[in-house]
Amino acid sequence: MKQYDAQISSQQFTRSGQAQLAIAEQQAEQLAKQINERSSGQLKLQLLED
Repeated sequence: MKQYDAQISSQQFTRSGQAQLAIAEQQAEQLAKQINERSSGQLKLQLLED
């Protein structure tokens, strides 16, 4: 459903809307990297504690 909704809304995007989407995607990628780094850091700590 999410992909379908995104396709519909992307057809209605102006250039500025597309730019905002690109920025949001970059922010989401950075956030995902941060989460991965944090979770792997926690995993390393758990391994050290064990």
